[in-house]
Amino acid sequence: ITDIYVILNFRDGGEAQAMYYHAMLVSLGCSWVFQIILTIMQNKGREGSAVEKELFWTVLFLKTPRDAFKVASGVKHQKGALMDPLMELSYSKGVELFTEGIPAVIIQVAAAVFRGGSTQMELFSLAVSIVTCGFTSAQISYDFD
Repeated sequence: ITDIYVILNFRDGGEAQAMYYHAMLVSLGCSWVFQIILTIMQNKGREGSAVEKELFWTVLFLKTPRDAFKVASGVKHQKGALMDPLMELSYSKGVELFTEGIPAVIIQVAAAVFRGGSTQMELFSLAVSIVTCGFTSAQISYDFD
């Protein structure tokens, strides 16, 4: 939610902030594309409409919560799936971290430095992004312990 605020703020900031706006959109788009690729690879060997069902959640940017639900509800490795749900969740979180989370932090820091300051909401968004990246990294590490 805070990233959406920052993206809209960059958009409304005129030509001076257009670069940050476009960088955030590219980051978000890359995350979305890589999540779609992961979903297709994970489910292409499954029967029926599994790919379509999982793509539905991915297109809505809800792949990671969907994967977490599968892990929490005890879904086992499904026949034809590339990996078990825990591994899929870890890959999803990794894709989000490296294509969206970390780039968002870098872009927001660059914007703050080169513009000479930020609003309180932008600083709050930056703090949320940093904490989220740390928490996601810890979760991925914990999943493998």
